[in-house]
Amino acid sequence: MAKKKTAQKVQLLSPENYIRQRSRNLPLHGCWINHNWLEEQAATIIVARKHVSGNVTYVIYLVDLLCLGVKQTFFGYNDLESKLDDFLEQIGEDFDIEEIAYDLAHNIIYAAIEYAEEYGFEPCLEFRQTTKYLLEEDTDDIPLIEVSCGDENGMPLYIQGEDDSLVRAKQVIAQLEKTAGEGNFHYILNDDDNEFVDVDVDKELAAIEQDLERFSEDELKERFFELMPKDSQFKPEDEEIAKQLLVMSNILVGKLIDKDILDNCYEDLEDELLVEIVEENYLPNSLFQGILDVEGDIILDMFLGVLSSIQDRTNPKKKLKEMRERLGDVPINDYLDLFSELDKHDGDISKCGEKLMECHQKYPGYFLFELYWNEYLYLVNGDEDALKRIMTLPRRIILPLTGYEYVMFMSKYVLYCSGLLDDEFSFEKLVAIEDFIQEYLPMYQPNAIGLLSTLSIMKMNQLTLYLEEERQ
Repeated sequence: MAKKKTAQKVQLLSPENYIRQRSRNLPLHGCWINHNWLEEQAATIIVARKHVSGNVTYVIYLVDLLCLGVKQTFFGYNDLESKLDDFLEQIGEDFDIEEIAYDLAHNIIYAAIEYAEEYGFEPCLEFRQTTKYLLEEDTDDIPLIEVSCGDENGMPLYIQGEDDSLVRAKQVIAQLEKTAGEGNFHYILNDDDNEFVDVDVDKELAAIEQDLERFSEDELKERFFELMPKDSQFKPEDEEIAKQLLVMSNILVGKLIDKDILDNCYEDLEDELLVEIVEENYLPNSLFQGILDVEGDIILDMFLGVLSSIQDRTNPKKKLKEMRERLGDVPINDYLDLFSELDKHDGDISKCGEKLMECHQKYPGYFLFELYWNEYLYLVNGDEDALKRIMTLPRRIILPLTGYEYVMFMSKYVLYCSGLLDDEFSFEKLVAIEDFIQEYLPMYQPNAIGLLSTLSIMKMNQLTLYLEEERQ
């Protein structure tokens, strides 16, 4: 009897991998843009490619020609052509769109990217990782079309978007101050009444830096020693002193670091740690996995309410009970129970072993439990392999990580995996981590601000040690 043929398994590509690997083989279906893009210097560009089946894969590129380049992208994968038509009709209700040649779309996108890169701004992560691959390669095969960028004088103009926090706006302006120079750019920020107003950012720190310019390097070092608390502990009334020390440490460390080493450290961080991050209310995600039929905004509000009540110790049991009754037996409720227990023990995870083991066994593979479990194994058992598992954890999660989870991961990374607390310490590595956090971590997360503060204190402490050795 003839042997049965073994059926071959077909490896299906994820939408992201399909776009990366195969989308350029699809013929172009069409390109569209808002008709007033030239006047506004802001373009919403849709590029679509057609599958053999007649379905389409398309990407929406949000392009800022004034400053930031490609700010966001979104894609639809293998959708019915009618779905794309409905989408085009829908956005046409908000602003007029018109069909354009691919070459123009390509030139607008890459002109904006090139202009933004002059000032240190990269395209959004989704573009770099996935959506650029729906476009043709940016080679001489694409006819060059001149596209003007910047304001009417060719200078960068940053306009704070609705989704840009004030912290994000400060980061952009600080970057422009560094790359364009004072007086060579403009910015417009939103006030609380949603009216555009010009404001100054970080005036106080800038004034401190300007005042310190009158000191020589040796005088700065002496002043640093005079102001730095002997026990490295800052009291609330030391806020002004802390600001001066922060500026001084940035100046002095800037003179110590090797730019090439810093760039290499930063690139290593991007290679090792960059993963997809989504907003908490973007479902499904790994923070709120297992939750059905509840809107992301509602879940997020409940989650933040419980976190706040735990941290403020304002009857968290009641809020935990309400959340469990609403959402059922899902991982996030057990995580909040664990978080509450951790808070009772002032963050000492070694005292929460029983609860942590219960959660880890109940929900194997859940990101936050895996993170804390491996931290526990390292601290309690000295398990070095646990650190390796922490390092690779973000890349082993199927659902996308939220900003909350990624900040928690980076906190553990800095403490245990970065080498900043052992013999591998270098100022280049510390500054690279600071830059990485400011670039990729969502600054609306309080823990991200706290992590930057921790790194600033580490920088001051290590600078103290370095200068003491230099004195000897």
